Amino acid sequence: MKISNLHHIDTMSSHYYRPVLLRFHALFHRASGYTLRTVEMSRLDFRFNPQNFVQSLVFFSKSGITDLTKMKIHKLLFFADKLHLIRYGRPIIGDEYFALDHGPLPTSADDDLDTAEDLAIGVDDAAVRTHFGGYLTLKSTGEWPVIAAVGPENYGVFSRSELKVLSEVVERFGRMSASKLRKLSHEDPAYVLADKNRPQGKRAPMPYESFFEGETDKAMLEVASVEQEDRDFAAIVG
Repeated sequence: MKISNLHHIDTMSSHYYRPVLLRFHALFHRASGYTLRTVEMSRLDFRFNPQNFVQSLVFFSKSGITDLTKMKIHKLLFFADKLHLIRYGRPIIGDEYFALDHGPLPTSADDDLDTAEDLAIGVDDAAVRTHFGGYLTLKSTGEWPVIAAVGPENYGVFSRSELKVLSEVVERFGRMSASKLRKLSHEDPAYVLADKNRPQGKRAPMPYESFFEGETDKAMLEVASVEQEDRDFAAIVG
């Protein structure tokens, strides 16, 4: 075999194995110790799951939570996503979170709830139900509108671990008022980190890595990071 051909094969081999070596180096670097330095770091990127969002609200409502105002929903979803992420390496609804004056806010969920409130202005219950796939309605019986389940649920969208975490969230936080949950969320390390340099009235991103802030066991952060690399690679080659 000619030397030029050997050089060609060696070049191809180097090109082929370089991503593998880089991946191994990244894994070794993370295994040696993961430190959260700034809130700007954002490697974990999950896609918002509208079905899980709607069915989470159905689950909360059918579990006996009757005061599902927008603020309370924001906090319940935050705690549910955080608990599932740090235990199983992924959130339940996968929304994008920001720190605001009233605590963590899931942006896509908030947009959906805003739309429902706009539809309800015309007292169009049918439009609200349609917006939520026939699973939810909006009631204006108190100071703030509340979400309530209507019709059958569809918990088949959830994994066992997701149902387990949702049940725990109902048990731990379901009886708390929205104001109590707001105060509790302000004490969460992820919110404290994002809120540190946030100007009053503005919002600051809460990357999913920050959800592990203050946790002694970050094993699931390693799992989530590896899975994120797989998603990134699939997006490049796909």
